[in-house]
Amino acid sequence: MSSKIGSILGKLNIFKSKDPQFEFLLGKDYLAQGNYKKALYHFKTAFQHYKDDHSRINALENAIIAATKLKDPQEAFNLSYQLSRLVAKTSRSDATRLLPYLERAWQAALLLKNDMLSSEKLGEVTLLTFLAYLAAMKFTDCQKVLEKSRTYLPSGDLYVSYMEKSIQMLFSEESLIEDWRLPSISAPKEFEALIERAEAVARAHSTLKINMDVQPESVFVNEEVKIIVTVKAFAPLTVIQLSLEHLPRGLRMSTSSIPPLPFRLVRGESLTIEYIVRAQLEGTWDLGPVSVKYKIIDESRSSDKKIGLEFIVRSNKKQLTVSGPHAQLEPNISISLQKELVDEDGERELHVFDVTCSIRNSGERVIENLLLSIEYPNDLELVEGTRIKRILELSGGEEYDFPLRLRPKDSLNLHALIGKELTFLAVSDDGSIQAQKVVKITEEHVQIPEEE
Repeated sequence: MSSKIGSILGKLNIFKSKDPQFEFLLGKDYLAQGNYKKALYHFKTAFQHYKDDHSRINALENAIIAATKLKDPQEAFNLSYQLSRLVAKTSRSDATRLLPYLERAWQAALLLKNDMLSSEKLGEVTLLTFLAYLAAMKFTDCQKVLEKSRTYLPSGDLYVSYMEKSIQMLFSEESLIEDWRLPSISAPKEFEALIERAEAVARAHSTLKINMDVQPESVFVNEEVKIIVTVKAFAPLTVIQLSLEHLPRGLRMSTSSIPPLPFRLVRGESLTIEYIVRAQLEGTWDLGPVSVKYKIIDESRSSDKKIGLEFIVRSNKKQLTVSGPHAQLEPNISISLQKELVDEDGERELHVFDVTCSIRNSGERVIENLLLSIEYPNDLELVEGTRIKRILELSGGEEYDFPLRLRPKDSLNLHALIGKELTFLAVSDDGSIQAQKVVKITEEHVQIPEEE
C-alpha cells in the first residue's frame, strides 16, 4: 500500500513540487519505505518552502532522522544546528525550550572527524550549549560541558577560558570577576537573546553567596541545635524569599531570626540568620539547603532595556547526628571536721573528717552499674564506711550520697593536711560515662569546731 502511495505521489510530483506539504508527505512515505536519501531530499525541500516556523521545525526534525538513518554525520550536524537556530529565533531567551536542540547539535558535532568540522565551529557549538545550560540555571550541566570540552578543544582556547570564568563566578566565594566578557564569536544572530540571558544569569547569580553551618553537629535527644545561615551580597539586591527547604521529622523548629521580607542588601553587606531547632528522634539527619530568592536589576543593559531578574540560590547541606536521651553525671564532695571521743572518760579527744560524696544524674537516661570510688591521702585512714560503692542504677534527675569517715593519723598536726587532695570518681560499667571531682583540703576544713 505504501509503495502505491509513493508511486501516485511521485506522478503528482510534477504538479505539486512547490507544495511544501506535498513534499513533506513524500518524505514521510520514503522514510517509511527505508529510502532515506529521497526522504532527506523531500524533507529539506519542504523546509525551504514552508512559511510557518512550526512546519519548518517539523520538516527539519524528520530530515535529521533521515540523515541519521543514512549515517551521514555531517548532514545530521548541519541540520541539527540549523534547527537549533530556528528554535532560538522562535523561543528567544527560553533556554529550557532551546536546550534539547542545542544538545543534539553539540552531540552531532562531537561525532564528526576533525577534518569535517573546524575547531572554531566546534567551539562555537560547545559554548552555545554551555550558555543554554547557564541560561536555564543548570549549573551542574555547565560543569559537565566544560569538562568535556577540555578533551577536544586546545589548551588556552578562548571558549574554554570563558566557561572556566563563568563556573568560577557561580561557585567562588569571591566577588564578581570584573573582566568577565564573552569572547568574540561568529554565532548566528538568532542566539543573541540566549547569550544576553546567560550572561545576565551568571552575573546576577554570582552576586549572592549563601552558606549554612550547624552548631553543634552532634547532640542528644531534646537538646537544641543552632543552624547559622550567612548571606553575602556582591551587588545591590532585594531578598524576596528565604526558607529552610528541608527540616527532617527528627527535628522541630523552635525559632528563627529571619527579618521581615522583602529586605534589601547593599554591595558587600552580609546578613547572619539563625534557626533554633530541637532534636526529637535519634538518627543522622540531613539539613537544608537554605534557599534564597532574590531580585536584581540587570545593569548590563541600557537604561531603556533594564529588567529585574529573579533568581534562587541554594546553600550547602549539612548533617546532624542525634543520639538517644543522654546521661550526665555531676559529682560533688563535702568535708566537715568533727570531734570524736575515744574513751568513756573523755580524757582523750581526737578529730575526724565526715566526708560525703554525692553523685547526680542531670540527664534523662538511666545509668546502670555505676561504680563509685574515693581516693584520699595516706595521712588519713578510713574508720567508717567504704572506699568503693556500686549503684545498680541511677535514674535521670536522681542523686545518690556516698558517706564515709576519715581520721587523721596525726591528730595533733591537722594543718599538715592542707593542700592534700580527695578524689571522687564515678564510672559506668562500660566506661562510656564517667565523672571526677577533686577537692583540696583547705585551712577552713581543718578549723577545730567550737564547742556548743
